Amino acid sequence: MSHHAVLRRLEDVACRVRQMRLAMQLAAVWLVGAAVAMLALWVGHNEDRSVGGWLPAIACASLAVGAICVLRAWRAESDLRQLARRVESAFPDLDASLLTALDQRPSGDGRYGFLQENVLRKAFFHSYKNRWTEIVPTRRLVFAHAANAASAGLLVGSLVALAMFSPKPTAVEAAVISFDVAKVTRDYRAEIEPGNAEVERGSSLLVLARFKGELPPDATLVYQFDAAEKPPDAGLATDGSSTDSDVRQVAMTKSLDDPVFGGRIAAIARPLSYRVVYADKASPAYRVTVFDYPELVRADALLTFPAYTGLEEKLVQDVRRVSAVEGTRLTLTCALNKPVADAELVEVAAQDAQAERIALAPVEGQANAYAATLTLDRSRRLELRLVDADGRANRQKAEFTINALPNRPADLKLIAPAKDVEASPIEELDVRASAWDDFGLARVGVSYAIAGQPPVDVVLGENVPGKQHRPVEHVIAFEQLAAEPDQLLSYYFWAEDIDPQGTPRRTSSDMFFVEVRHFEEIFRQGEQPTDSQMAERQRQQQQQQGGQNAQQAQQLAELQKQVINGTWKIIRRETSLPPSDAFAADVALLIESQNSARQQAETLGERVQDEQSQAHLDAVKKYMEEAAARLTLAKDGPTLDVLPQALSAEQAAYQGLLKLRAREHEVIRANRQQSQQQQQQSQSARNSQDSRAQEQLQQLELREDENRYETQQTANQSQETAEQREDRQVLNRLRELARRQEGLNERIKELQSALEAAETPQQQEEIERQLKRLQDEQQQIVRDAEELQERMERPENQQRMSEERQQLEQARENARQSSEALRERMVTQAAA
Repeated sequence: MSHHAVLRRLEDVACRVRQMRLAMQLAAVWLVGAAVAMLALWVGHNEDRSVGGWLPAIACASLAVGAICVLRAWRAESDLRQLARRVESAFPDLDASLLTALDQRPSGDGRYGFLQENVLRKAFFHSYKNRWTEIVPTRRLVFAHAANAASAGLLVGSLVALAMFSPKPTAVEAAVISFDVAKVTRDYRAEIEPGNAEVERGSSLLVLARFKGELPPDATLVYQFDAAEKPPDAGLATDGSSTDSDVRQVAMTKSLDDPVFGGRIAAIARPLSYRVVYADKASPAYRVTVFDYPELVRADALLTFPAYTGLEEKLVQDVRRVSAVEGTRLTLTCALNKPVADAELVEVAAQDAQAERIALAPVEGQANAYAATLTLDRSRRLELRLVDADGRANRQKAEFTINALPNRPADLKLIAPAKDVEASPIEELDVRASAWDDFGLARVGVSYAIAGQPPVDVVLGENVPGKQHRPVEHVIAFEQLAAEPDQLLSYYFWAEDIDPQGTPRRTSSDMFFVEVRHFEEIFRQGEQPTDSQMAERQRQQQQQQGGQNAQQAQQLAELQKQVINGTWKIIRRETSLPPSDAFAADVALLIESQNSARQQAETLGERVQDEQSQAHLDAVKKYMEEAAARLTLAKDGPTLDVLPQALSAEQAAYQGLLKLRAREHEVIRANRQQSQQQQQQSQSARNSQDSRAQEQLQQLELREDENRYETQQTANQSQETAEQREDRQVLNRLRELARRQEGLNERIKELQSALEAAETPQQQEEIERQLKRLQDEQQQIVRDAEELQERMERPENQQRMSEERQQLEQARENARQSSEALRERMVTQAAA
């Protein structure tokens, strides 16, 4: 059962009540008019005065009062609840069900509940069983119509009698009347400024009337807006009177002692005609036309992403900032307020002559729409410049910020162990990492190899979606590799994505080392000193010599590890030909460091006496020479192909040093004082030897994105501080936008209620102006959201703020729709 069915039944009752009330009120009006007409006729005959002028006055007054009565009768009983109470009083068996039915409203899906349906059904069927219209009996309605007709006839008869039997005025009286209404004609001469004019839409116009000679007592500016183009004299008569009802008048004011009258026409939105009326004259009609400066209404961006991204086309509406990956095809469509003769995007550069210029062409099938297409090969700022057919340029500057985001290589973060470790020959080492890419990974895996053996590549994942962290892990089983003590295993993670040219691109992580230790460490105890003091001194010298050799081998191994890491950094960095500008200098530094390590190996060889240790050291020097030769070949080329061979030789040299250290290592059980002295001596030796080579290698690492050789804890703290600072600033901006949007929503709801309650045009105009200001504020929120979204899409924030960026994009779209609704004055939709 519908709520509207009950309302229709109730409206039938209201119509019958209106008819009876209207008839009775009109009857009263006609009777009063007839009485006044008879009184005027009696006064005219007894006092011998003409009352013919009363006839139109009485007729107009009667018609006006009748119209008021009709309006009041029509608006009467518009309160349905009051009418429902009358029906309830006439039919007590309704038991307030009619009033209850008026209060029912459907739920969100447009349906009524069970109890609501019962109430509506009871009220509706009662209207059929009982004639609600009988609250106004038919006999009373017939009597009211009869009284109305009789009263109207009496009024017409009275007016006819007044017109026929009213005495005529005498000649003297006619002359006096003529003299009273006559106006003295004078020769006023006026010059109207600005005459025919052209003004910008929405601006005001000041009209001046300059008089020569005598001034008239007053002057009036009469003007009329045109719905369409009209000739200059259309709408205004020669005396300033209007041939159209839509005419406005402005009393002109005199300017001090100057013979000038001035009047202002505010907010000219359409063409108009105007005259200046003074005394018994009127100026010629002048024409005021309006024009618009070309202006951008809205700009939409259509993004066609490169094929390797796998992304579909994306339309971003009402945008000023666009961020997309390099190679994206951007079609920018600008909706203007009018047709233009020239439209172009000009790059905002230091020198305008060198600025890039992109012409916009009209869009077929769309009025006042112009588009341009460009490829995002770099970031730029573009300014929209418009010129219409009359040579007018846009006064409001419209700028577009185009950000070309680089196609970043895959990001690899090692989780465990993420450092150099030791492992036994039967141990299983669990290595884990996390991979991320902006557009997806083709493959991700790990590579490991024992020095001197071919590397092993293990694929751990394929077709990883973009903007997702993919954890990968692998177990390296040393027993299956037949690893032996003092061998060196190196490993690193890698990931392959697609570069801007559409070819696979591999990104590698840092290289880490695993030293294979003995399954059971054996410590040999030195022989106990004899009573001979000479033998004791010789034994101590031998122990000290062996400890120094082991320490020297350890230090040399650390230096060789730095050379390996430096070579690996260059291999990771130089992924294409030709090499970078820093390639030659970096390789030269590696050659110098490798030669320095070889010289230290020569010095160590002079002190080594054990034959097996000497054999290990000879192998180390051989590998170092080979590595230096390969590095020299890479520098002179320049070529990148020999760098992996140099890296393999460096790793073999490092493994030989580990074997040398194990051979020379001897733990002597001695007193605590001797141990402390040896530790202090060894520490001093490590700090003093080859400082120049290590400092240069550290300078090489500082040129890379991450520095392996500075304090890792300090670097992590610094990076976390920067990220936390950025997160805090972005969060504060988000909170600010949320507060502004919340306040704006409340004001929109308030204006919505005020607009519904507005009764006068002035109130509605004021609310319209406030809505225009709210639209500007909403548009500013959209622009601020775009700026924040651009900040979140920076390379350093993209991975960390991926989810938040998507939520902000949805919030920005909602704000844009609210702005569009405010522009169309759809306040309810804007508030939603």
